[in-house]
Amino acid sequence: MKTIFIHIGLSKTGTTSLQNFLTVNHSSLLKHNIFYPIDNQKKYVQWNQHVGLIPSLTQEKLIFFSDEENYVNGEALDEFVEDIEKVEQDNILISSEFFLRLYNDSSIYLLQNKLRNYNTKIILYVRRQDEFYISTRSERAKVGFPNRISVTNAISDTCLNDSVFLEAANYYKLINRWASVFGKENMIVRVFEKEKFYKNDLFSDFLNIFGIEMDSNYEITKNLNETISLEKVQFLQTLSQYLVSYSNVNNKKRAIHQEIRNYIIQSIDLFEKGKLNEILSDGEKQQIVNYFEEGNKLLAKEYLHNEAGELFSKITPRTQSLNSYSAMSNDETIKALIKLIEQFQSNIIKTE
Repeated sequence: MKTIFIHIGLSKTGTTSLQNFLTVNHSSLLKHNIFYPIDNQKKYVQWNQHVGLIPSLTQEKLIFFSDEENYVNGEALDEFVEDIEKVEQDNILISSEFFLRLYNDSSIYLLQNKLRNYNTKIILYVRRQDEFYISTRSERAKVGFPNRISVTNAISDTCLNDSVFLEAANYYKLINRWASVFGKENMIVRVFEKEKFYKNDLFSDFLNIFGIEMDSNYEITKNLNETISLEKVQFLQTLSQYLVSYSNVNNKKRAIHQEIRNYIIQSIDLFEKGKLNEILSDGEKQQIVNYFEEGNKLLAKEYLHNEAGELFSKITPRTQSLNSYSAMSNDETIKALIKLIEQFQSNIIKTE
């Protein structure tokens, strides 16, 4: 019987980098009896991942698709099931953190039912909650989502009162939902920390799940979606008050406005003040970790067989004072915008 491995994230655990790595190394994976679908002509393949399956499972629209009906009616899922029946390899691997959008148990059961003729394993990485919080705020700023980061009162203002974050960061509850359908024995849980990666490398760690050693046959791809600076996040948040969010698929300005954000994100020597992870003091980080302590211990014991209940590394005490960066003044913002336009114009001239 074939085995299907479903990598569901979690978000902000190198998922995009892994998907890029798996796509680039498609041929090498085939040699190890693993099939990772990369054909963009398939409805279920998008952006090196398999997000197209999600609307078929939820029967709900995803904000990133402009032709949602072709996905909601189940065509993508049916196409996937038909395709894997023909695959020669014994192991099929799919990946998308959008599987976390299966908020209703009925959607997870539908997935399990569609794959009932296969062994199914669920792969996910978990990240210490304070680091997860910082990284998600960075990502939301990149696409113009409205959540804002406060330099002060970060915990009370934007974290432990954020119901979306609290739900997403409750890893034990989330994993149990999937385990209740697919079985605890089929949950593969890894910790997203360099020191805990196999050979201190994410790609090596992921391949190790399949008993594969990283060698010269595998192309090392660059890390994607890295956290940006505090200044850049705050500037993007300010600018996004006047730009269309990437989630607004019906607005014709959506794509060009995202290009503006992308140019700022990729800009060098602009908006680089302050490290985003320094908006939280050691005490605030510990407060977040403590909130999830009980669930983390149970997760470590039940899924990683760590009787001590130690899931993540301890918070490293700060050796420097907390970042004292303050928001940009209007004058600084205008000067930075002028420099940004100068860089943009210079790049146009170089490409002509």
